[in-house]
Amino acid sequence: DVVKAEGICIPVSGEPHGSVRAACNAGADAGDADAGDGLCAKSACNGVERLSCAGYVGQGVRCREPSCTDGVVTFAGYCDGLGSCPAATVADTKACAPFVCGGQACAESCASDADCVEGATCDTVAMKCILGATCTDDHTAGIAGSTPKDCTPFRCAAGQCLTQCNSIDDCAAPNVCDVNRLCVPATGFGVSRVGASCAMTNSHASSSESGAWLMSFSLLGLVLVRRRGRSSQDARPMR
Repeated sequence: DVVKAEGICIPVSGEPHGSVRAACNAGADAGDADAGDGLCAKSACNGVERLSCAGYVGQGVRCREPSCTDGVVTFAGYCDGLGSCPAATVADTKACAPFVCGGQACAESCASDADCVEGATCDTVAMKCILGATCTDDHTAGIAGSTPKDCTPFRCAAGQCLTQCNSIDDCAAPNVCDVNRLCVPATGFGVSRVGASCAMTNSHASSSESGAWLMSFSLLGLVLVRRRGRSSQDARPMR
């Protein structure tokens, strides 16, 4: 009953032909991906073997759903084409660290430390879990479970305390960056946190203004001394 081969006995593919031949294994419900071997065991005629259903569903049929437990994800499994669903091996798993599981897969972002494995903290700005030292605020560095370190007068960056500054942005308030690239109290400059260069410029300006006043007083004193000298000479009697 094969088209163009009527009356000839040939191997067929798919379901057996004829009413006297037994049906092939129907396998598990195709909608149940967790059926495992039952799903992969669905058989059919393979176009070669005449006496049995030697063909099985292909390797593109998923027989195991992905899962994630205790920070380890197990990827989906697929039929081997020989009637079985291979058991998961180490190669089929992956650790989620520094994230934790997020449903059937690893989480890929964090909103709090609860989304990170133990020993990691969540950078809520970048939404990334970071292992090791982190900045808990702009001037404090620390590792989860250890004593925080205060970076003042410098700021904390990438989990480490800065040791030099390039601008006021590298200093913890209310400090500013001086010419030696050190963060120092802003009160030493007599200005607010505008910027290291501004602070130093204002400082020099104050010194210049003070020097100008001293020069003015010195000149005034010299003028007064000269005038007194002339007055004394004019007061002498003429001989």
